[in-house]
Amino acid sequence: MNLTHVNDGSLTNIHFYDDNLNFADDLQFKNIIFAGNGVYNVLKNDFCIVYDKLDIEYNNTNLNHIDGNIIFKLNLPKPSIKYFIQIVEMFKYIYGEIKSELTVNLYYNKSSRKFQIEIMDQKVSPGESTYNYGPLEMNSNYVRYLQIHSHHSMAANFSGTDKKDEENSIMSYFGVIGKLNQNSDVFDVDKKFRIWTGLRFIEVGFMEVFDVTTPNIIIDNKHISVLDRIIQETKDRIDKESQEKFLSTISKDLENFDFKNFEKNYIESGLEK
Repeated sequence: MNLTHVNDGSLTNIHFYDDNLNFADDLQFKNIIFAGNGVYNVLKNDFCIVYDKLDIEYNNTNLNHIDGNIIFKLNLPKPSIKYFIQIVEMFKYIYGEIKSELTVNLYYNKSSRKFQIEIMDQKVSPGESTYNYGPLEMNSNYVRYLQIHSHHSMAANFSGTDKKDEENSIMSYFGVIGKLNQNSDVFDVDKKFRIWTGLRFIEVGFMEVFDVTTPNIIIDNKHISVLDRIIQETKDRIDKESQEKFLSTISKDLENFDFKNFEKNYIESGLEK
């Protein structure tokens, strides 16, 4: 039976992992990949491609191997940490006013190549937030990068409701922030992030989600000149102070030295010899 014909009749496409398979072009949203070392469930959208190995025995010497049991490849750039700072401030604002949760989405605009935060219309309470997706969710020019909600003063743990919602959502990062108060900043809030592979949730680190790269700062020549002058003046002062201290010590020693007794003792010791 022709494999193309089989795939045309299913939402899950079947592929065999060999050198002829171009993943970027040939994979659909949901795929089953037969590789030399096993069978993989593979999901793909504009956000990412994620491979998750099925727990079944399969080996085929005619197919190539896939390295690893779970492989995640992000298809988008990482947003600046400034977006996370804005989100934390939004959560703090809601918490400060009504002590409630809030959900926001972070989208990537494929045309402008910029990120955008969207606050959906939602009903919030201290225990949950229920929302309707905004216009960006169904706009093909936007890719949902992150869906994140707050747990206000509670710990950042995903709930059973979160699990149900995220398993049936499109692929993106999912996050939760907790232990908020009015003095919280991005470094001391409790935070967790994860992705859904189609089979299970996999936790990811904060730096995998946001770009926290420290910029490469170069000191300009004007400031270098000032710094070098301060350094040299300091060295000169230290050298001068050391010399003055040495001369002062020598001077005091000479003042206290008993030349008469020294001369007498020296002469007497010479006579004895």
